[in-house]
Amino acid sequence: MSRTAAVALSLVAAVTGCRSAPVIPGAKPDDCAIEFLERVPSRPYEELGELSYHVTNPPHAGSVQRPYEALRPGACRLGADAVVVTRNFVLNQLGHVLVEGMAIKYVEMAPPAPRPSAPDEGPPPARPGQAQDL
Repeated sequence: MSRTAAVALSLVAAVTGCRSAPVIPGAKPDDCAIEFLERVPSRPYEELGELSYHVTNPPHAGSVQRPYEALRPGACRLGADAVVVTRNFVLNQLGHVLVEGMAIKYVEMAPPAPRPSAPDEGPPPARPGQAQDL
């Protein structure tokens, strides 16, 4: 989602009195499956929006604290398949963490078009001294 679209959604919410959250096409539940990546993927993708959170008590995934889990609900609301984590570092001695990332959606490539067959050009040309059937 571009910054312009995000601003437009914010304005719509302000004008309508925030009665209900705008529905984003492709939105998923807040606990959807998201892939967290440390670098951009090699497969084609579309950027949906930047996410940024300051986390005081990072969420747990199993027995490990994973601050980037805080990005999951926002990414799911955008309909993302993955988040490319761009920042994930401790800000102070109390364990306050800044985590940022880009929500992305994978783009499915269309299968290659079938190659056209060679046009039928008739029989091969006759070699000298060879009769050609007509």
